[in-house]
Amino acid sequence: MQLYSFRRCPYAIRARWALKLCGIPFQVCEVDLKNKPKELLSHSPKGTVPVLILPDGQVLDESMDVVRWAFSQGVPEGWGDLDFKDPEACAILDKLHHTFIPSLNRFKYAVRHQDVDIEQEKRCLLEFMMLLDQNIEQGLCGALSWIDIACLPFIRQAYKANNEWFDQQSCVRLKKWLEDLTDTDTFVWVMRKD
Repeated sequence: MQLYSFRRCPYAIRARWALKLCGIPFQVCEVDLKNKPKELLSHSPKGTVPVLILPDGQVLDESMDVVRWAFSQGVPEGWGDLDFKDPEACAILDKLHHTFIPSLNRFKYAVRHQDVDIEQEKRCLLEFMMLLDQNIEQGLCGALSWIDIACLPFIRQAYKANNEWFDQQSCVRLKKWLEDLTDTDTFVWVMRKD
């Protein structure tokens, strides 16, 4: 199977990680986002990554669709089979997409946005980080399921954007979760440079 990807894109990281965890063989086609290949655009005109071409020709061009599909092929050993409709997990995913990621983008790329209040964005990021920290304590996140795959690439991005600020926050469980998962052989493989 062909996966159009971009190494640092958190959405593409989700897809590569889920496929690798589930033991699904795939070939990565690294995309230059400034010069997108015609083949990518022919499969998915929106031109974003990831894009997975399944053996039957079906195209999955949303990262969570790739995660769902990968887990439908068999939950990876040591990972939980949390229902993709679990209301608590879905609420976290909704907050991630509609609150955390927009704030993360304004935080990382403040010069691209007008009138960004960095302190407000930090408060928004921290609020979500504390929510995850609490859910790790309660066993939803950190229990190794699809919600970890959904969230971790973006938490990692927040850390990479300003690790000094990140390290000053009191979400100890979240920091350990991030460190533990990014240190696994599978995640190291997902982030390798070819």
